[in-house]
Amino acid sequence: MKKSTLLLLFLCLTTLSIAQNHNKIIAIDNFLLHNIPNEGWVVHDIKDPASPTFRGFLKVEGSTDAVIRNGILYTQNQNDLVGISVGDNFENVEEPNRKRIKDLFENGNGRGSQDEIKFYPAQGTKGSRSSKKTLIASSDTEDIDEFLKKYAPAISLNGTQGNSVQGSMSRFALSENTLFAIDKNNLHIVELDKKTLKKAEKSIRVSSDATIETAFVSYNRLFIGAKDALYILGISNLNRLEEPQKFSHERSCDPVVATRDYAYITLNAEGECEGQDSRLEIVSLKNGISGAVLSNFIPLDAPRGLALSSSEQFLFICDRNKLKVFDILNPREPKEKYSSSLIDAYDVLIHEEKLIVVGKNREGQTKIQIFDEKLAEKNRFKLLGEIIGN
Repeated sequence: MKKSTLLLLFLCLTTLSIAQNHNKIIAIDNFLLHNIPNEGWVVHDIKDPASPTFRGFLKVEGSTDAVIRNGILYTQNQNDLVGISVGDNFENVEEPNRKRIKDLFENGNGRGSQDEIKFYPAQGTKGSRSSKKTLIASSDTEDIDEFLKKYAPAISLNGTQGNSVQGSMSRFALSENTLFAIDKNNLHIVELDKKTLKKAEKSIRVSSDATIETAFVSYNRLFIGAKDALYILGISNLNRLEEPQKFSHERSCDPVVATRDYAYITLNAEGECEGQDSRLEIVSLKNGISGAVLSNFIPLDAPRGLALSSSEQFLFICDRNKLKVFDILNPREPKEKYSSSLIDAYDVLIHEEKLIVVGKNREGQTKIQIFDEKLAEKNRFKLLGEIIGN
């Protein structure tokens, strides 16, 4: 099958170069997946973060967000929601029968199809940082299947069970066996562990304006970031869902994370976010989601994604060309402890004591960096490994 658009696969002895402008990341067990918008997902083994190993490319046309649960990757395939079996090894990738909901989304290019889904396995390499190997595949040179068969024989993976972790910019969120997926101004709720994907009887209209952007689950509540507000929905009883509660803020991009008692929102005043002030807002939830109230705010430069530490005592924020660490032991008054200017950070997630950041370096290259989470909490960014784009 010919690839209609240029696909660059830079297989490095210590890093894998990846295409630009893919910012969504998910992690599960030893694996990190990052998105090439509307093309699919690049898979790495990061068990040894000092030498990430390229494992393959999962082509899914129209895919921009994904989650993994118990060996099934759920993502958009154009307007459809599709479940793709990746098993424990990514070797027998397939779409199981009845793992598709047609026309669930509105922002694709029509219905998807099995023909638009394929996994291209590849053999990664390891070696010294002083040596680099570059491989290029395109529709003008070789069939992508033949290219990868020639240079990248199939390998074995292990461990895609449980639930994946998504970055704060994700539009998909998991709560046990339930997927929450946002699309324009609607929230779709789907049960995952049935033989057939089961959608809730009706979607929930979250906003009258098509501005909802991110989804995050915390303590039986779903937090939806939108340009006009933070919407909060109790999800402890999916059979009796109430209307989302609205916490208004100035118009801006607003990814969100939350502890039991507080939500943390970043507002960005730059570019398409259309905001007036860049800042971190701290929203108290002590009086329940219907009583959410602004507790404090902290000026920032141009914040984007954010993540809570495993202990929920620290907050990591991507702020223009820095990754900032805040102590939130006093949750109402976060104290900035430290910042790193190693990367122009876009989003961040915490997975198995690894702090994983995606952004761009000074040359404009997409870069994923992996740090030791515990050392980052102690004012020391120890780089464990990285994946560099062109």
